[in-house]
Amino acid sequence: MIKRYENISRREFLDKFFSLWNVLLPETHKLTNKEVQFLTEVLLLPTKYKYSRFSTAARRVLTAKFKESGWELSPQGFSQLVKSLMDKGIVLIDSDDIKYIHPKLEKSIDTTRTEYLFQFQFKIKE
Repeated sequence: MIKRYENISRREFLDKFFSLWNVLLPETHKLTNKEVQFLTEVLLLPTKYKYSRFSTAARRVLTAKFKESGWELSPQGFSQLVKSLMDKGIVLIDSDDIKYIHPKLEKSIDTTRTEYLFQFQFKIKE
């Protein structure tokens, strides 16, 4: 079975990607709708924020974006979402206390790519 999505926006792609990705995760690591929404906006930040997605400047851009969509995200709420994503291994922190997206996830959603192929393999035990 092949399902094709053509001419979808990067935002739509990320939404579908995280829906599929959630299927593969254990219950304790599944993303909530708010986490998906938050992570999508983080990943859609302009390229100038690629290495500072969780900086104060990026935080301002994100909270303004959320406010436009009717989501009043407080500084505490922002920190809680980042902490939750850290607990799930999606956001990591380096020795200089810089937060960044896990490299494997970053590679999977490389914004320079315009085509992706994901495959699932199931082995049923009898």
